[in-house]
Amino acid sequence: MERIKYAAAGLIGLTFLLTGAAEAPLEQKTEGLEENLEYFAIWNDELYEDGFVIDSKGREYSLDNFTESEKKNIYNYQQNVFSVETLLNQGFRADLEMTENHSWKMKDKEGRLIGEDVLGDCWFGTQNQVYPIVRDLQTGLFGVRGEQFQTLLPSEFKHVSSVQGPFFSCETVDREYQIWNAETGKMEWQAPEPFRNNPITFYNGSTAIVQGKEEDSLFCLNEAGIQGQRRFSNIIVISGENFNSQYGFYEAAGFSCQGDKITRFLDLQGNELFSIPEQCSINYVTRNRFLVHVYEDRGDSVSYLVNQRGEPLLKEKKYEYIYTDCNKLVGRYQMNHLYGRFLDILSTDGSVLIEGISQLYQCGETCAYITKGFSTGLMDYKGNWIWKRSIFQSLID
Repeated sequence: MERIKYAAAGLIGLTFLLTGAAEAPLEQKTEGLEENLEYFAIWNDELYEDGFVIDSKGREYSLDNFTESEKKNIYNYQQNVFSVETLLNQGFRADLEMTENHSWKMKDKEGRLIGEDVLGDCWFGTQNQVYPIVRDLQTGLFGVRGEQFQTLLPSEFKHVSSVQGPFFSCETVDREYQIWNAETGKMEWQAPEPFRNNPITFYNGSTAIVQGKEEDSLFCLNEAGIQGQRRFSNIIVISGENFNSQYGFYEAAGFSCQGDKITRFLDLQGNELFSIPEQCSINYVTRNRFLVHVYEDRGDSVSYLVNQRGEPLLKEKKYEYIYTDCNKLVGRYQMNHLYGRFLDILSTDGSVLIEGISQLYQCGETCAYITKGFSTGLMDYKGNWIWKRSIFQSLID
């Protein structure tokens, strides 16, 4: 789903303090996670201590019943040490640790330091997204992470950034930008004059985006060279749902382009799929579903869901903001100033699955961990409680 996730402030709230989870009867679990069930971590406080687990049948377990590997597949499970297992070939593992000065260090599976981001030379994402290129701290050379460190890009670049698959945008010492292929170690493309000193923000062999001071340029390419060029005030690459396990990122689904108070969505060949007659942001949900977010002049905002023709799918309620959590849409709307904002969980066709939530902690495939009214727990997408507890229970006890 949404491969660019919106961080929703306040999703982890004071209800953790009121669950009374420490007194819950716990299952004596001796086997691993069951494939047909989902598991959610429930925490007693915002420090993620003294937690326990509920499965999608409403059964409770101690966290001690799960291995460290199994815990990674539990919704809402948090770790104090930031560790990322990449999806690169050959089972390569890299750990990312944040230091006291908020810089990041990358270590291989033997614990050897292989890169850090002090100068912005270490690229990484969150969870299962890790960019596979670093600058080796000892040699200063750029390379792609694999079972062994391989140097495939020249060392004289000032800066290297991943743009798509094996392609990397490289800035030379003369401040020119080139696209290099990390698999072949050769230069693939360079923008024509007068764009040589402009950053290349996307390239996939058939389309390239070059950033400008006032306008960005979209180049359509073929074997003979540049087939066409279009300019927009702003071009944004929109991530799709296909995960590239070799290079650790979600592949592009298209481009959001602005110009003449119109926002257009283009496919990867530069063809316009639909347009919105206002300045807005467009995000990919599925092949034929997109989220549109509009900031209005007086500071208000509104989000809605459209199909591949740009036609709105939500007809009953206006949402201030819609974001995605796992495979579900979450719409936030203003109830009133006395009771604050509430949330609805939506399907990708625009129907409401769960309405009027005050807190959402995690959406799963079959149910969600929520607070609704004076209860907190797991609710399925038909509105039935699977497991719940009063938010006042620890106070009553």
